[in-house]
Amino acid sequence: MLNLSTIQGLYPGPNRRSANPLNELGRQWDDICKQAVAPGEIMVALEAAGYNDDTARERYGCIDLLDCAEQLYMRVPYRPSLLDQEQRLPAPQVWLPLLRGLTYLLPAAWLPLTALLWPAESASVGWATATLFCWGWGQLIAYLGYRALGRQHQGQAAVFIRLLGTGGLVLTALLALLMGVLLHRPLGPTVAVALLTGTYLFSAYALFMYGRVFTLFAVTLPAVLLGLGLNLLPAQLVGLRDLGAAGVLAFAVGVPLVMTLYLTRQAERPLWPGRNEWLLASGFAMYGWSCASFLAWATITGATIAPLEGLTGSLILVPLILSMGMMEWLVERLLRQLRFLSQSTLSLEQLILSGQKALVSSLGWYVLALVLLHLILAAVATSTVSTVHVLGQVLFGMAAMVSAILLAVERLKMVVISWLVSLGLLVVINVLPSGTFLSASGIFLLDVQVLLFSLLLSVTVALFDINSYR
Repeated sequence: MLNLSTIQGLYPGPNRRSANPLNELGRQWDDICKQAVAPGEIMVALEAAGYNDDTARERYGCIDLLDCAEQLYMRVPYRPSLLDQEQRLPAPQVWLPLLRGLTYLLPAAWLPLTALLWPAESASVGWATATLFCWGWGQLIAYLGYRALGRQHQGQAAVFIRLLGTGGLVLTALLALLMGVLLHRPLGPTVAVALLTGTYLFSAYALFMYGRVFTLFAVTLPAVLLGLGLNLLPAQLVGLRDLGAAGVLAFAVGVPLVMTLYLTRQAERPLWPGRNEWLLASGFAMYGWSCASFLAWATITGATIAPLEGLTGSLILVPLILSMGMMEWLVERLLRQLRFLSQSTLSLEQLILSGQKALVSSLGWYVLALVLLHLILAAVATSTVSTVHVLGQVLFGMAAMVSAILLAVERLKMVVISWLVSLGLLVVINVLPSGTFLSASGIFLLDVQVLLFSLLLSVTVALFDINSYR
């Protein structure tokens, strides 16, 4: 039987220690690695000691210094010091994620103004195509941009935003052109609206990356107020209304674009990421496109709520979009609770049970907030939404929150697999004859249940991994 004494006899003295260069580096930097709550902390310490990307590649076989830090982060167990825990774990700010959630919704008040300048059928196809595509492509840009900013490579982050943003706009125009052909819509207006929408979305992604949330909100709010005001003008002033709509669109899209160009003015020659990093970025893009596809389905199949005067489209997604800010804050709060638990003296069983309780509590608060938002919408809307569809949206919100938690604890693969399988199931159910026995809202509810079950199973498994509490 193999036991500790046998191992000590077979490998006496220093031979019991691994000769792997990375393991040796981990022992050398044990004090830093055992207290790090993110790979970036290890990377900063290595950089200060003179390590660089070349050292990581030649001496330790890593892609770059960040890859080296990430491997050390995974290899060295987390053993925090007994310093002030509350100081190490600052409480997340409530107002910032809530402001982001409100900012997500604001473009819905001025984007429909495009229908005043171009045919409504072209405008709707243009902004829908851009929103669907830019959601996933923006996730790819955000991942690469945040990685570069985390390495203190400001110039690389800037060039990623500029090049990939420009490439994204080209792809957006091509997709809008294709959709215009397939749906027999006027091509010029369809592409123009898609480019306007894409330009704003990519600029918004960049401003979020640079922490300019309040600035984007302050810029977007006047456009919202002006856009709503234009719809109150009498029909006799249609010329003034159209001119005002053009001005609001130019302001709402142009100002964030100019700010983005200013923030990325120090762009350098790009050093493109390695294969693994591109795969991760592509995973985030697939997740974004899957979310957008589900939301598109929810919008198409949901009961149409009487829109505000002069605005087109449904308000069915307003509660869900507004709740995103609350979701982000609750996820940050949960991660803080998990890190705090990891510093306690609880046994592994107690740690897992406490983590599960914190997860259930966070999901419960989010569901409560989302239900309250739906009740408020039901009170102010002139028509109702089916209970089945509202339940589907609540479950979808829970799925999005669980996905955010899994992404935060580095379970991207499980998130992408769950979303793609559920999206494929959604398509199959609608193709098979059995789909005729269910309403559109019923199909959406059934598929979201499958998605949520898969994600909850993944997060339950993740809570059994001690690294999820770091």
